[in-house]
Amino acid sequence: MNKRVSQVSERIQEALSLFIGRNLDDKRLLHVVIVDVQLSADLRNAKVYFRLLVGGNQSAHRCATLKALIHASSLLRYEIAKQLKLRYAPDFRFYYDESGDRQSRLETLFNEIANETKESEQEKANHADESCDKDF
Repeated sequence: MNKRVSQVSERIQEALSLFIGRNLDDKRLLHVVIVDVQLSADLRNAKVYFRLLVGGNQSAHRCATLKALIHASSLLRYEIAKQLKLRYAPDFRFYYDESGDRQSRLETLFNEIANETKESEQEKANHADESCDKDF
C-alpha cells in the first residue's frame, strides 16, 4: 500500500468513527468501533472492518449492526467525501473484525494451559517431597 492510500485510509477510519459516534442516532450503532479501513489503489473501494464493544459474540447483534451500517452507507459516503475533500467517495463494504474474538479465545486457552502446567508442576514437587520423606 502506498503512502497516499495509507494516509487516506487512516483519515477515513477516524472520520467514520467520529461521524458514526456523533451523528447517527441508530441504537444498533451505539457500540461500534471502526478498527481498520483498507482502500483500493484508486481510492474508490474501501473495506471497513468494525467491532462491537458489547454483544460482539452474538451473531444477531452483529447482523443488526451490519444492516444499520449498510443502510447508512450512502450518508457515510457523502459525509466522508465532503469532510476529507475527496474527488470520489469510496464505496464502503463493511465486515465484522473477528480477529479480536480469536485473540481472546487464544488468550483464554493459553491461560488454561499455563494453569494446568503450574498444577502439574506443583503435584510433581509434592510427590517428590513425599518420596524424599519416606527415604529418611
